Amino acid sequence: MLGDDSGARLLQRLAMPVSCDTVLRLIRRRRTKPPPPPPVVGVDDWAWRRGTAFSAVVCDLEKYRVVDLLPGRAAGPVRDGLAAHPSVIIISRD
Repeated sequence: MLGDDSGARLLQRLAMPVSCDTVLRLIRRRRTKPPPPPPVVGVDDWAWRRGTAFSAVVCDLEKYRVVDLLPGRAAGPVRDGLAAHPSVIIISRD
């Protein structure tokens, strides 16, 4: 997705001149339906700050997108975070 300035430049080249504000207004007005819940996820830990602040990330392994960021990498937050996604059938842990 293109933001204000770069989107306006692209639209100018496509012979659709609009302002940066118009691009942002159109992006905000666009309604998107939420993606379907993922049945297969992967869980991995990663560092917000090298060696000090860790978190867990839950990814949809079929659509290749981030589903959730969980606080900490201990078992409790991961268990609670996965409980919020009842559609999950398979979990892959790195």
